[in-house]
Amino acid sequence: MPKREQELKLMVTKETYEKLLAYADPEKPLLQQTNYYFDTPDFYMGKNGVMLRVREENGTWILCAKIKQKSQSSAISAIELETEISPDMFVKGRGKPEILVNLLPPEGQEAIYRLITPSELVLRGTLHNERRILHIIDDYTFELDRTFFPNGQEEYELEIEGMKDEAACQRVMQMLTKMGYSYSVNQKSKYQRLQEAIVQELK
Repeated sequence: MPKREQELKLMVTKETYEKLLAYADPEKPLLQQTNYYFDTPDFYMGKNGVMLRVREENGTWILCAKIKQKSQSSAISAIELETEISPDMFVKGRGKPEILVNLLPPEGQEAIYRLITPSELVLRGTLHNERRILHIIDDYTFELDRTFFPNGQEEYELEIEGMKDEAACQRVMQMLTKMGYSYSVNQKSKYQRLQEAIVQELK
C-alpha cells in the first residue's frame, strides 16, 4: 500500500546530536542502514522528484520508490512505495536496475516510466546511515540520523514523522527550542545532498 510521508527534517550540529542521544529509546536497536540510489547518469529522476532506492537495514533489504509531493508547510511530503526483496535480487538488480523497477508496486513503476526508460538507470551513489529512534513526544516519531557521505563528510539530522500541517511543525520546533536545542530546517533529502556532493567532486 502506498504510504504518504510527511516529515520535518532538521539539521543539527554534532554537539546537539550527542545531547539528543540521551532520548534514544532503549527498547529500539540502533539501525545500521546502507542506502543504494539508482538514477540516470545526469540525475534526471532525482531532479524531477522521483527517487529509487534499495536500503539494507540490519539484514533486511527494502526496495523503495519515493515520489515527492507539493507541501504547504516546513515538512517534506512524499508518497513512499516499498517492498521487501532478497539479497540475491538486489545483486541482480544492482547490475540491471530495470529488474528492481519491475518489482515495485504499479504506482512506483508508473512514476519512473513517465520520466525515463529503466534501462537508463545506474547505481549513482551509496550512503551509510546510523539511525536511532528517540522518545521525546508520544504523538510523533523522532529519528536521529548520523549520515556518512562518500566524500568523508558527516551530517546530523533529526527527522520527525507525522507532521499534519505547518502548525504541527511550529509546535515541535518551538518545543525543541524551549529545550535548548538549535537546528535549521532542511528541505533537501539525503539523496539530494548526495547528488550535490557527487557533482561537487566532479568539478
